[in-house]
Parts: sequence; structure tokens; C-alpha cells
Amino acid sequence: MDYCEFMNEPLLIWRFGRWIAQRQPGKARLWWSDGELTLYLRDGHIVGAEGPDPDFLDVILGSEGGEDRNLVARAHAIAAQRNIPETEAVARVKELIQKDLAAWMSDPERGLEIADELPDPCDGHCISATHAVVELVLSDPEGTLTQCILPDLEVLLRRSEGFLDLYAPLRLSEDADLIVAKITGQRTANEITSRSPHAEEEVLPLLAALTAAGMLEAIPVVVPSGELDLTADHEPQISLEDLPPIRRLSPFMLLGGAVILAVIAVFFWWFLLREEPSPAVADEIGHWGIVVDLGCEPHEYRRLLELTRRFDDVRAIAVSDADQETGDCWRLVWGDFSTSKQADDAVSTIPDRVLREGFEPHSVEIPEDLEELPSGS
Repeated sequence: MDYCEFMNEPLLIWRFGRWIAQRQPGKARLWWSDGELTLYLRDGHIVGAEGPDPDFLDVILGSEGGEDRNLVARAHAIAAQRNIPETEAVARVKELIQKDLAAWMSDPERGLEIADELPDPCDGHCISATHAVVELVLSDPEGTLTQCILPDLEVLLRRSEGFLDLYAPLRLSEDADLIVAKITGQRTANEITSRSPHAEEEVLPLLAALTAAGMLEAIPVVVPSGELDLTADHEPQISLEDLPPIRRLSPFMLLGGAVILAVIAVFFWWFLLREEPSPAVADEIGHWGIVVDLGCEPHEYRRLLELTRRFDDVRAIAVSDADQETGDCWRLVWGDFSTSKQADDAVSTIPDRVLREGFEPHSVEIPEDLEELPSGS
């Protein structure tokens, strides 16, 4: 298996995850060596599923659900028939779906077909596609699915659009929040793992789960096919005979050149250097904001996430590696100003709702290449 084939292995899994994250209505048909699964999604929820033998569900729930091959609708019917909680019946459907998803992800002969379609709305309890995929990968004890999703750790991982809206409802642990804080969009899976204080067997499954659910986008790092050969053997050989003869300049030509250079110097000084720099230039025009909060620990990171979701006028900006000694920290920044003076003058106008008690607001320049958490709004 060559490098290209190796890199192409997880592409269908990544594509399926991106479709889930977009929350567009439609139908996905997944097939592998010895099975097939069709999922109907609406608003990010599985409202219909066909593929697993419905008799399995009947046996698990101890009843007959009728002729409906849609497992979700069949679970609703059995719940009503046996007077059992609908959530319990649908949970069994989720287990059957997860079993087939695991088989699909593990099979190199997997296939995927996605079609635009508007399924009927779910009349009762249905299944969150994001929760189902994340739970499946995180509960894999052997890590087989992680290897299928991220077979090569030299891929850049970046948050997809709407990451916060998808991540927050998962209600994962603070350790997971701390791992997620390492994802800046400029690091590979390998770099995120090595920077995290957590064990690799904790970090990689989480990265794989979020990738399989479309919350993270995996971008293969391009490896150049070869390097330029700059050895001496390829340098042109020039002899002294090949060089043109040296032309000597007369004293009059040298004097004339000196006069011309002096005139140019006077012109340059008169029109360019005699003016004082304007205040705008001296004040470093760029992008400036006011830092109103800072977080480096898991619980602090969670606080910043919540604030970016609640208020449109604040954003979480990664602290550059040059500004911190260890770990990864995030600044909560309010406002966008052209100069540091404008930012300093606006400190007194910061709304109380975004101020953190005991934290001293201060202006900071925001480089364009720094990672920013997307707004929850």
C-alpha cells in the first residue's frame, strides 16, 4: 500500500462526519463487505434507520413491532405496545446503528452515498447523530476505530464551522475541554497529542471521535515528492576567459556620478525625511482589542466558551506560543480598534456584563494568524 492509498482510507468517514455536522436533511446509504445501512437525518437527528434486521430489535425488546422496517418507527410502536419508556426502546435502536457504523468504519471496502431528501419528522424520541458517533468511538476499548479514522497523525485538525454548537451539548469532561483547547487549526494530530498532558490513549480517541462527527476537519499535510538537488555537480563552470573585459571609468565620469548622488540625497531628505511621522503611523495601525478575561485551565476554558456563546461582542483568541511559557491559554477580547490608543481610550466603555471581577482590562494587538474560537451565536 503506497502513501496515497494510505491517506485516502479515511476520506469517506470524514465526508460522512461533515455531512452530519452540517445538519442538512437527507439520506445516507453506507455499505461494506457484508452489510448495508441507510440513515435518514433531519436537524442533526436520526429519524429513520434501515438495514439491521428488525427481528433483532423485536428480540431485544421482547415484542413484535409489525412490518415497518424503519427501526426508529418500529421502536416507537413497541414502546407503545409494551408500555415501556420510548427512550429505552430508541436506545436499543442506537446500539444496532452503532454496531453497523463500527463495521462500516472498520471495512476498507466501505462505500457511501448521500442524497438530498426531506425525511418525515420524528413523531417521538429520536437519535442525535453527533452523540451516536462520538459515543461509538469513545467507547471502543481497542482503539480500532480511532486508527481507522486517523490512520496518519500528520494531519492538521481544525474546528469546523459551528463547532461550539455541536461540542457544548456533548457535556464532556473538563479533561476533554483541556484537550480541545490544544486544537488551534495549525497543529497536527500528533502535535496536539504531544502537547497535551493527558495520555495518548485519552487524546487520540477524542480527536478521532470529533473528526468522525464532523466537528473537526482533517487536512492531510502535503509531502513533497522530492527535493531540489543543489550539489556542486550542477553548478555552471565559468572560466576567466568567458568573463567580459573590465571597463575603467574616467575621473570626469566618477565626479559626475557623485554630483548626481548628492542631488538625489538632498531630494530624498527634503521631501521624505523632513516631515514628522503622523500619529496614526506612530501608533501602529492594525487590529487591537481589550482583554477582559484569560483562561488556561479546563474550568476557565469552559467559562470562556460560555461567554462567547452568550455575547456577540467578545471572542476567544489563542495566546501565541511566544507569549506563554507552557500550556495553552486563551484571551477573551472585546472590541476591534485600529490603534492601541483607541483601544486604551475605550477601556472605560467596556460593558459590565463581560468584565471579570478582579481582572484588569488591557489592550493587546491581535495578529491575523492567531486562532480564534468561532462565536456560539
